[in-house]
Amino acid sequence: MVDAMIPARAREDFTLVSLAAPHGGGGLLAARIGEQLGLALPPPGRWSAAGGFTALCTTPGQWLVMRDGDDGALYDRLRAVVQEAGTLIDLSASRVAVRVSGERARAALATLLPLDLHPRAMQAGCAAATLAAHLPVLVRQIDDTPAYELMCARSFAGSFHRALHLAGMRIAPA
Repeated sequence: MVDAMIPARAREDFTLVSLAAPHGGGGLLAARIGEQLGLALPPPGRWSAAGGFTALCTTPGQWLVMRDGDDGALYDRLRAVVQEAGTLIDLSASRVAVRVSGERARAALATLLPLDLHPRAMQAGCAAATLAAHLPVLVRQIDDTPAYELMCARSFAGSFHRALHLAGMRIAPA
């Protein structure tokens, strides 16, 4: 049975900052982020990446900006770029992430997530805020393998990993 489990990899090698635009101020914020970081802020339900940065949006006017393996300087860099055009909150230590991939990943996640994961509804570049075993999670489809990344609050990590295990995933440490 263990060999039949889907491999998943825990990730802790990223920094995460919440970015919010004031009402109606998304254009200025997007322009600054685009000019300074080369990153396009995506619309709700999408994510984008450029220059080592990833931006994920599930709510209008709010984004999560990630950087892999960052030394903690992401918040300071964004603060210098954003200035008065938006609000920032460092969430780096507050989230855990798991990457799941392979031909059986979609079917296993479908038992856990109340989302339509069929390729006609969710493809690479899509993102959603949803629940997994009654826990709030963010899901983004990385590629069409399919590969997914799921994030939840660190305080729910044990329950989250258990739910993934019950859905058929074997999680390797970060």
